Amino acid sequence: MAEKAETYDSEIIGHLEELLKLDEGACFYPVEMHCHTPGSTNDYSICGMKYSDATFEALEAESKRLGIIPEDITLKDAKRTEQEQREWITPALIVAHAYNRNIRVLIITDHDNISWYEKVKRVVSSVRNNLKSNYKLIVLPGVEITAHSGFHVIAVVEPNNYEALKMYLDVLSYKHKIKKPASIDEIINEVVDNLNGTIYFPHVDANDAIDKADVKRTIFANDKVSAVAFKNAKKELEIKL
Repeated sequence: MAEKAETYDSEIIGHLEELLKLDEGACFYPVEMHCHTPGSTNDYSICGMKYSDATFEALEAESKRLGIIPEDITLKDAKRTEQEQREWITPALIVAHAYNRNIRVLIITDHDNISWYEKVKRVVSSVRNNLKSNYKLIVLPGVEITAHSGFHVIAVVEPNNYEALKMYLDVLSYKHKIKKPASIDEIINEVVDNLNGTIYFPHVDANDAIDKADVKRTIFANDKVSAVAFKNAKKELEIKL
C-alpha cells in the first residue's frame, strides 16, 4: 500500500508541475496613461506646490523620503551645479512616485511637446537600483495634443516611433501658428495609421462640444479610439450617441 501511495503522490506532483508550466493567461498591470512633467508648466505640481515654486531643498527632501538618495547625502555638496541636480532630481522623482504606486507602465503626456520623455526614461535604471525594485518601469512616449475644437487628444506611440512623433508635433505647431489647427479626425488618423499609435481622450466632459452629434460620433463611435475618460461619472451616463 505504501508503494501505491508513493506512486500516486508522484503522479499528482507530476500533474501539478505540468500545470505550473502552462500559460497563466492575461495579466493586468497598473498603467499611468496621463502623466505630466515640467514640460507642462501649468499642469505640473510637485511636493504640494507648482514646479516653478518648488525649491531645491524641497526636491532634495522628497528624494530622501522616497529613498532615491541616502539621508546623509547633501546634493549641494556634489560636483554638479544646482540646476544640473534639479534636472536629475525631477525626472527621478517622477519615476520614484510611479514605483511607489506600483505603476508598471508610465506614459509621459505633456501638452503639445515630448521634451521630457527622454529625461524621464534616462533615470529609470538608476532609480530602480536605488529603490531595489524587482521590476523595470516601462516608459512610453506620448503627448496631449490640442485639437481644433479645443479637445485634448492623447497620442501614445512605441519608443521606436518617438522621432516620427516629434516631427508630427512640429507640423501641428506650424498649423497652430497659421491658425489652422488639426481636427480631431486628422490627429486620430495620423497617429493610428501612420505612427501605429494609440488614441486616448482624457476629461472629454470638460468641453461643452462633447454634446454635439458629430463630435460624439468621432470620439465614441470610432474604432481607432482606444479609451475615453470623464471627470464626472454622471456625465458618462448621460452621453447618448
